[in-house]
Amino acid sequence: LNLSREEKMAIAQALSENYTPINRVYRYNYFYDNCTTRARDIIADHLNGKVVYDDKGHIAPTWRQLVHQWNGSHLWMKFGCDLLLGVGADRKTDFTQQQFIPDTLRKDFDKAMVVEPSGRKHKLVTTTENILRPDASRVSTPKTIWDTVTPRVFFALLLVLTLIISAIDLKRKKATWLYDAILLTLDGLAGIILFAMIFSTHPTVRVKLQILLLNPLSLCFVYSITRSSMKARFSKYWNILMACTILFAIGGIFQDYAEGMYLLACSLFIRFAVNRTLYYNKQKGK
Repeated sequence: LNLSREEKMAIAQALSENYTPINRVYRYNYFYDNCTTRARDIIADHLNGKVVYDDKGHIAPTWRQLVHQWNGSHLWMKFGCDLLLGVGADRKTDFTQQQFIPDTLRKDFDKAMVVEPSGRKHKLVTTTENILRPDASRVSTPKTIWDTVTPRVFFALLLVLTLIISAIDLKRKKATWLYDAILLTLDGLAGIILFAMIFSTHPTVRVKLQILLLNPLSLCFVYSITRSSMKARFSKYWNILMACTILFAIGGIFQDYAEGMYLLACSLFIRFAVNRTLYYNKQKGK
């Protein structure tokens, strides 16, 4: 960093002030107020001038797309992030908001200029060095089954299994209640995790439309659905779940969903259709 002695002293003093007991604890926020944005602000706010960035060719990706730049090759990690991130993560970012990523800030600092009160300009960064270069042979990890069974493949296999079981059910005119119980239990357990995130202090994970599909209510009604199916009756919760699934599909206009979620929606819809076909009209006739 191209800093004067006075600027270095000002930054050092600011760091000391930041470390006092009253200031050292803060509410970390991965997007808006993290270790990178704090470092940027404490430097930029104690310079004898204003930092001006080179924002030519600036694009405006969403928060989610910025995260994908770093976990896109790790599909299950990407799936987990997309599962927890909500509607707020699909808002477009401006130039400085993108600097929550350390490497983005490094690149921006490298091209930044400092405009002094007198109008004189100088580069913020004099030189850049790589102190420790990555060694590919030391960071490579062996392939596992989850590198082949990606989220999309997993939910596609689930859909195929659902189709097979459903075809058998229609042929024998009886729903496999155990399969529905397992499917809805797993659906409800995932929904509880999403429901818990509503109470998070981080705004980008509070409102998630995927909770309409991964619905915690499924766990509450799995017992009644199982009992109804065993007695050859249609449970009204299927109607509620399908209404939520339709809203989930519409919500895809406003939020990018985790990979494979639409395939899961198809599996649930097929089980709804099978149960309704087998039991609804029969129950209505009684």
